Amino acid sequence: MLRTMVSGTTAAAVFGILGATFGSLIFGTGSFPFIAASSLGFVFGSLRWYHASTTEALLCLDNYPTLMRLHLMENYPRYRPFRLNGLNYFRSEQFENSWVLKSMFSAAWLTAQPALEEIHTARQAAIVVEYTGEIAEIKHIGSKQDDKDE
Repeated sequence: MLRTMVSGTTAAAVFGILGATFGSLIFGTGSFPFIAASSLGFVFGSLRWYHASTTEALLCLDNYPTLMRLHLMENYPRYRPFRLNGLNYFRSEQFENSWVLKSMFSAAWLTAQPALEEIHTARQAAIVVEYTGEIAEIKHIGSKQDDKDE
């Protein structure tokens, strides 16, 4: 929710300032153009964030269906299809055609953020270990080669 507010408020400020500037240049006053443009900016910014977050959330659903099912069931315990259907139900195709399911899933995705960040951190750490191991191996081979040359 905070991200929606930040996105909407930022867009509202930018649109409002631009509206006030153009309004004062054209009409000699910028108060009403500021109000109108900032209102439109808030709506645009919020909708843009919603679209971007639902797109990312649906990608997470395809990658982590069990985790996302858990969060959907925790957020909406009375919604029977989440409890009754197996993992095949939890695919992006199922959710992207219904604005109700998409909205429910966006809320569940937000509650899953700590777990998703933990998964990302663990994957990143494994990649770093892999690269540092390769670098250490290259240095080790290089030092052996230097010893042979001496």
